Amino acid sequence: MIIVKWQEVINGKKKDIHQHVVNMQLANQLRNSKRSEGINAWIEMEEK
Repeated sequence: MIIVKWQEVINGKKKDIHQHVVNMQLANQLRNSKRSEGINAWIEMEEK
């Protein structure tokens, strides 16, 4: 399983966001879109 993770400030509190994606292409697109917003995002692989 591929997970894209990032942190966002919501109502003044830092939240860890985890988004499951089906393939690396989608993971890279999501990570890059977050990075273009100035949000540090990263990709992790998780064993089932």
